[in-house]
Amino acid sequence: MEQSLSRMGVWLDYLCLAQRRAWGRKPKGPITLHWPRAKLHVFKNPWRLYREIFLHECYRPLVPMGDAPRIVDIGANIGLASLYFLTRWPGAHLRAWEPNPSAFKLLSKNLPAERFPGATLEVEPIALSTASTTLDFDVPDVDPAAVYAGLTQVDRPRDHAKQVVSVTARDAAELFDEGADLLKMDIEGHEYAVFEHALPMASRVRSMAIEFHAAGRKMEQVKHITGRLIDEGGYRMTDCTGDWLEPDALEGRGGSLLLRFAGRDA
Repeated sequence: MEQSLSRMGVWLDYLCLAQRRAWGRKPKGPITLHWPRAKLHVFKNPWRLYREIFLHECYRPLVPMGDAPRIVDIGANIGLASLYFLTRWPGAHLRAWEPNPSAFKLLSKNLPAERFPGATLEVEPIALSTASTTLDFDVPDVDPAAVYAGLTQVDRPRDHAKQVVSVTARDAAELFDEGADLLKMDIEGHEYAVFEHALPMASRVRSMAIEFHAAGRKMEQVKHITGRLIDEGGYRMTDCTGDWLEPDALEGRGGSLLLRFAGRDA
């Protein structure tokens, strides 16, 4: 059964996290959250992510979810989005994939199965890609659990020292065919290769929240992919406003672009 968020609890957590950042206080252990009630294991203060996920509810799906929705969190990082989903839908069947070994250690601590007795959890160190194989993955030295860690072949700035580790990848076509009620994807630029390789269908994946990175530099690809999702996949598209958009409406936007999709018949 869907649960509503405690707005007071969310605001209290956000203000506490923002205050810690303003005072320059680095986490020395797990951070205590009031909503959800949790000890959050972190490498650095996640105030900005908490604001986007819990305060703004940027990943709230566009379709009714039911009591036991199938949710897939690709690029789960330390698990804040997964915590949001489990707070809203405690009976969810949740799959959380995070290939970064440093982030995965924190993710596993933040999503212990015994803490969510009504849910079915699959927490795995897997990347989403264009084939089931092993790939090189960049882990920044300055922040091993950074959200900008990603697959080595992705075109992005290289101004940070890094380690390169080997990770397991799974073919996106297989995942899309298995279906989901909600697919959240934040894979640091590899989404372009994934969507050129395989396209989800609204009849199988009912709703999605997709982060498109470096959208300004790659706007033609963004418009091409979103156009295919609309025309071939059977989706409608919106951003944080909730207004339905066509690909040309995205022209002129830059940075990372979070877009949400729902089937036209939803």
